[in-house]
Amino acid sequence: MSIRNFEVYGEGHKMIGVSSLWAIFNMKTRRPGALPFDTSYVEQFPELHATHIPNQRIDLNFPTQDIFPQKVQFSDLDIVNHVNNTKYLEWCLNHLDPRLILENKIKAIDVNFIKELSLGEEIHIHRGVLENGNIGFKIQKGEQICFACVFEIRG
Repeated sequence: MSIRNFEVYGEGHKMIGVSSLWAIFNMKTRRPGALPFDTSYVEQFPELHATHIPNQRIDLNFPTQDIFPQKVQFSDLDIVNHVNNTKYLEWCLNHLDPRLILENKIKAIDVNFIKELSLGEEIHIHRGVLENGNIGFKIQKGEQICFACVFEIRG
């Protein structure tokens, strides 16, 4: 596994910090795997972090109030015929009040990719307002949660 940190600066000030956890996925065995080449030459900075909170799993037990059906379309797919990772977030954004974005009310977004989705699958997007006022989404295929995200709303 690999943690990748990205930072965007403007006029000398950090504007965005992103931290992501990556795993290699063996397409034949459908299991996590190791890189098939030497990476010892890659410079690492384990003491540097782009975000204040480390990568973590979202607690999937939050209640939801709304459910929206969705069917995976051809334009949702990536090169390996799974839903492109940007589509999950787009689907959730489509069910947010646009004023949250237009009025810069979103402080952070936590995202967990759990299971891939494929062409033609029928899914449901579950939306809920959490006790702290944040907005959570779960994308499910049947009972299986495939994706979750939480939008942290500015107080």
